[in-house]
Amino acid sequence: GDSSDPYVSKSSCCKICRSGFKGDEMLLCDGCDELFHFKCLDPPLDSVPEGDWFCSNCESYDSDISSVVELEGCEGFVVEQRKRADAKKA
Repeated sequence: GDSSDPYVSKSSCCKICRSGFKGDEMLLCDGCDELFHFKCLDPPLDSVPEGDWFCSNCESYDSDISSVVELEGCEGFVVEQRKRADAKKA
């Protein structure tokens, strides 16, 4: 196998421990599409959470963006984002 193939490394290995062990106990981040073992996460999870899940990298990136939006006082934009997020869940 060619280790430079991005699909191989992305599809089956945990981003944190780099192991493909226990593939049924992995979570796919909806932000970066990387895989994570439940137990490698901080805090660890026991099962797949409801709805979209984002790794800590995407979580912190996302909160950085939303705080900037609120600082600019674009309240309509924030509300619009929430509406879109709620529509996704439905």
